[in-house]
Amino acid sequence: MHELMELVTEGLIRWIKFQKQRVGAEIEGYSYPLGVKVPDGFGGVWLSDDDSVIISADIFKEFVISYNSKVLKAFGGGCIHYCGNATQHIENYCNGCSTPCF
Repeated sequence: MHELMELVTEGLIRWIKFQKQRVGAEIEGYSYPLGVKVPDGFGGVWLSDDDSVIISADIFKEFVISYNSKVLKAFGGGCIHYCGNATQHIENYCNGCSTPCF
């Protein structure tokens, strides 16, 4: 499962970089979650993770957080959007990577 997650994560990073290159956008800028520009210096990507509201903190920690973190790091940060309540992941978000990325 982790091999698949790694493959999908690398593919997503490459796809986002390709799109940014095609439109002339900076890697660490031009992120517009839900049509609102992320301020300069806060990263260049946003992810939608609606599944986070329905999975446990343990599953999220094992199968999601490191991959989301990898995408965010590749673009100098960014944000994650989800609809609903994902408070079970507060610790995962706070401890998701060795340097702040959320």
